[in-house]
Amino acid sequence: MDKLISVIIPAYNVEKYLAKCLNTVLEQTYKNLEIIIVDDGSADNTGKICDEYAEKDSRIKVIHKENGGVSAARNDAIDIATGEYITFVDSDDLIANDYCEKMLKEILNNNAQVSICMVKRFVEGEEFQIEPNENVNVYTAEETIYNLMSVSNFYDYACGKMYLRTLFDGIRFPLGRRYEDSATNYKLYSAANKVVVIEEELYYYLTRPDSFVESKYTSSKQNDNYLLIEERTEFLINRFPHMKEMLNAGYIRNALTLIERTYLSGNTELMNSEIIEKLERKINDILKNIDKNAFENVLSNYKLASLYLFLENREVYAKVVKELYTAKYGG
Repeated sequence: MDKLISVIIPAYNVEKYLAKCLNTVLEQTYKNLEIIIVDDGSADNTGKICDEYAEKDSRIKVIHKENGGVSAARNDAIDIATGEYITFVDSDDLIANDYCEKMLKEILNNNAQVSICMVKRFVEGEEFQIEPNENVNVYTAEETIYNLMSVSNFYDYACGKMYLRTLFDGIRFPLGRRYEDSATNYKLYSAANKVVVIEEELYYYLTRPDSFVESKYTSSKQNDNYLLIEERTEFLINRFPHMKEMLNAGYIRNALTLIERTYLSGNTELMNSEIIEKLERKINDILKNIDKNAFENVLSNYKLASLYLFLENREVYAKVVKELYTAKYGG
């Protein structure tokens, strides 16, 4: 394996975490790496740390730019990347020392264009152990889209993935919008012939309070979420018209997640927004024409119950959703 891998690391005000992240990248068992760090207008010592590491290792390239957000940072790095494959690492996360080796190996072994590994979430200071897992599953583009729309949230993230760089031809992360990973991955999967999933936790995602993007559900988040599920469903139905019923069922599943987040926010303005009304109308339109079996195969029993309760009585729905969330997470 002599393929060059471009490791792209957007970095913004992460002086506390960046060195640990970079050390796990430099300690990779696979050495043929191009490491592109994008200092996204940091106001702390992040930029200085980037330059210090670049002086120590010739594989590191640093881009210093005005703050433009993670999408712009990733896009700028993609534009200059020369590796045959690309992987993204968030600047406060860690990767297993054989992450690149295993991700590339399974791509090559299975003639795939994307590899996906499991993600381990951890909190700062936590010690954790990873159980080896040699299980590998190979999917077509259609099977990957089915999993994305019906089962597995981990397909949405940019991290914990390795991509053939040419998949990004004509595709970039959207600027100025949240859920940029979700708005991009389905296009990349659709362009791939095969996607390989490694059932081992090779990527370690740091959970910290100041990076928890869903702590408050705002109107802009609601709008970006709505645009995502509308655009994604339309794109995929055009790409895979024979999967229309399943994709419409997936639309309902994603719409219900948006509705649940809205009601958990407790914001009555968002609950009564035009977006919620549009979702309800579209859900009812889909239900008139969808095959029941295709519909029930995509939605879990919880989602089915949630759907019918929302359509029947929003007031009761709001109460039940809040009670279930409180019981599970403690408020």
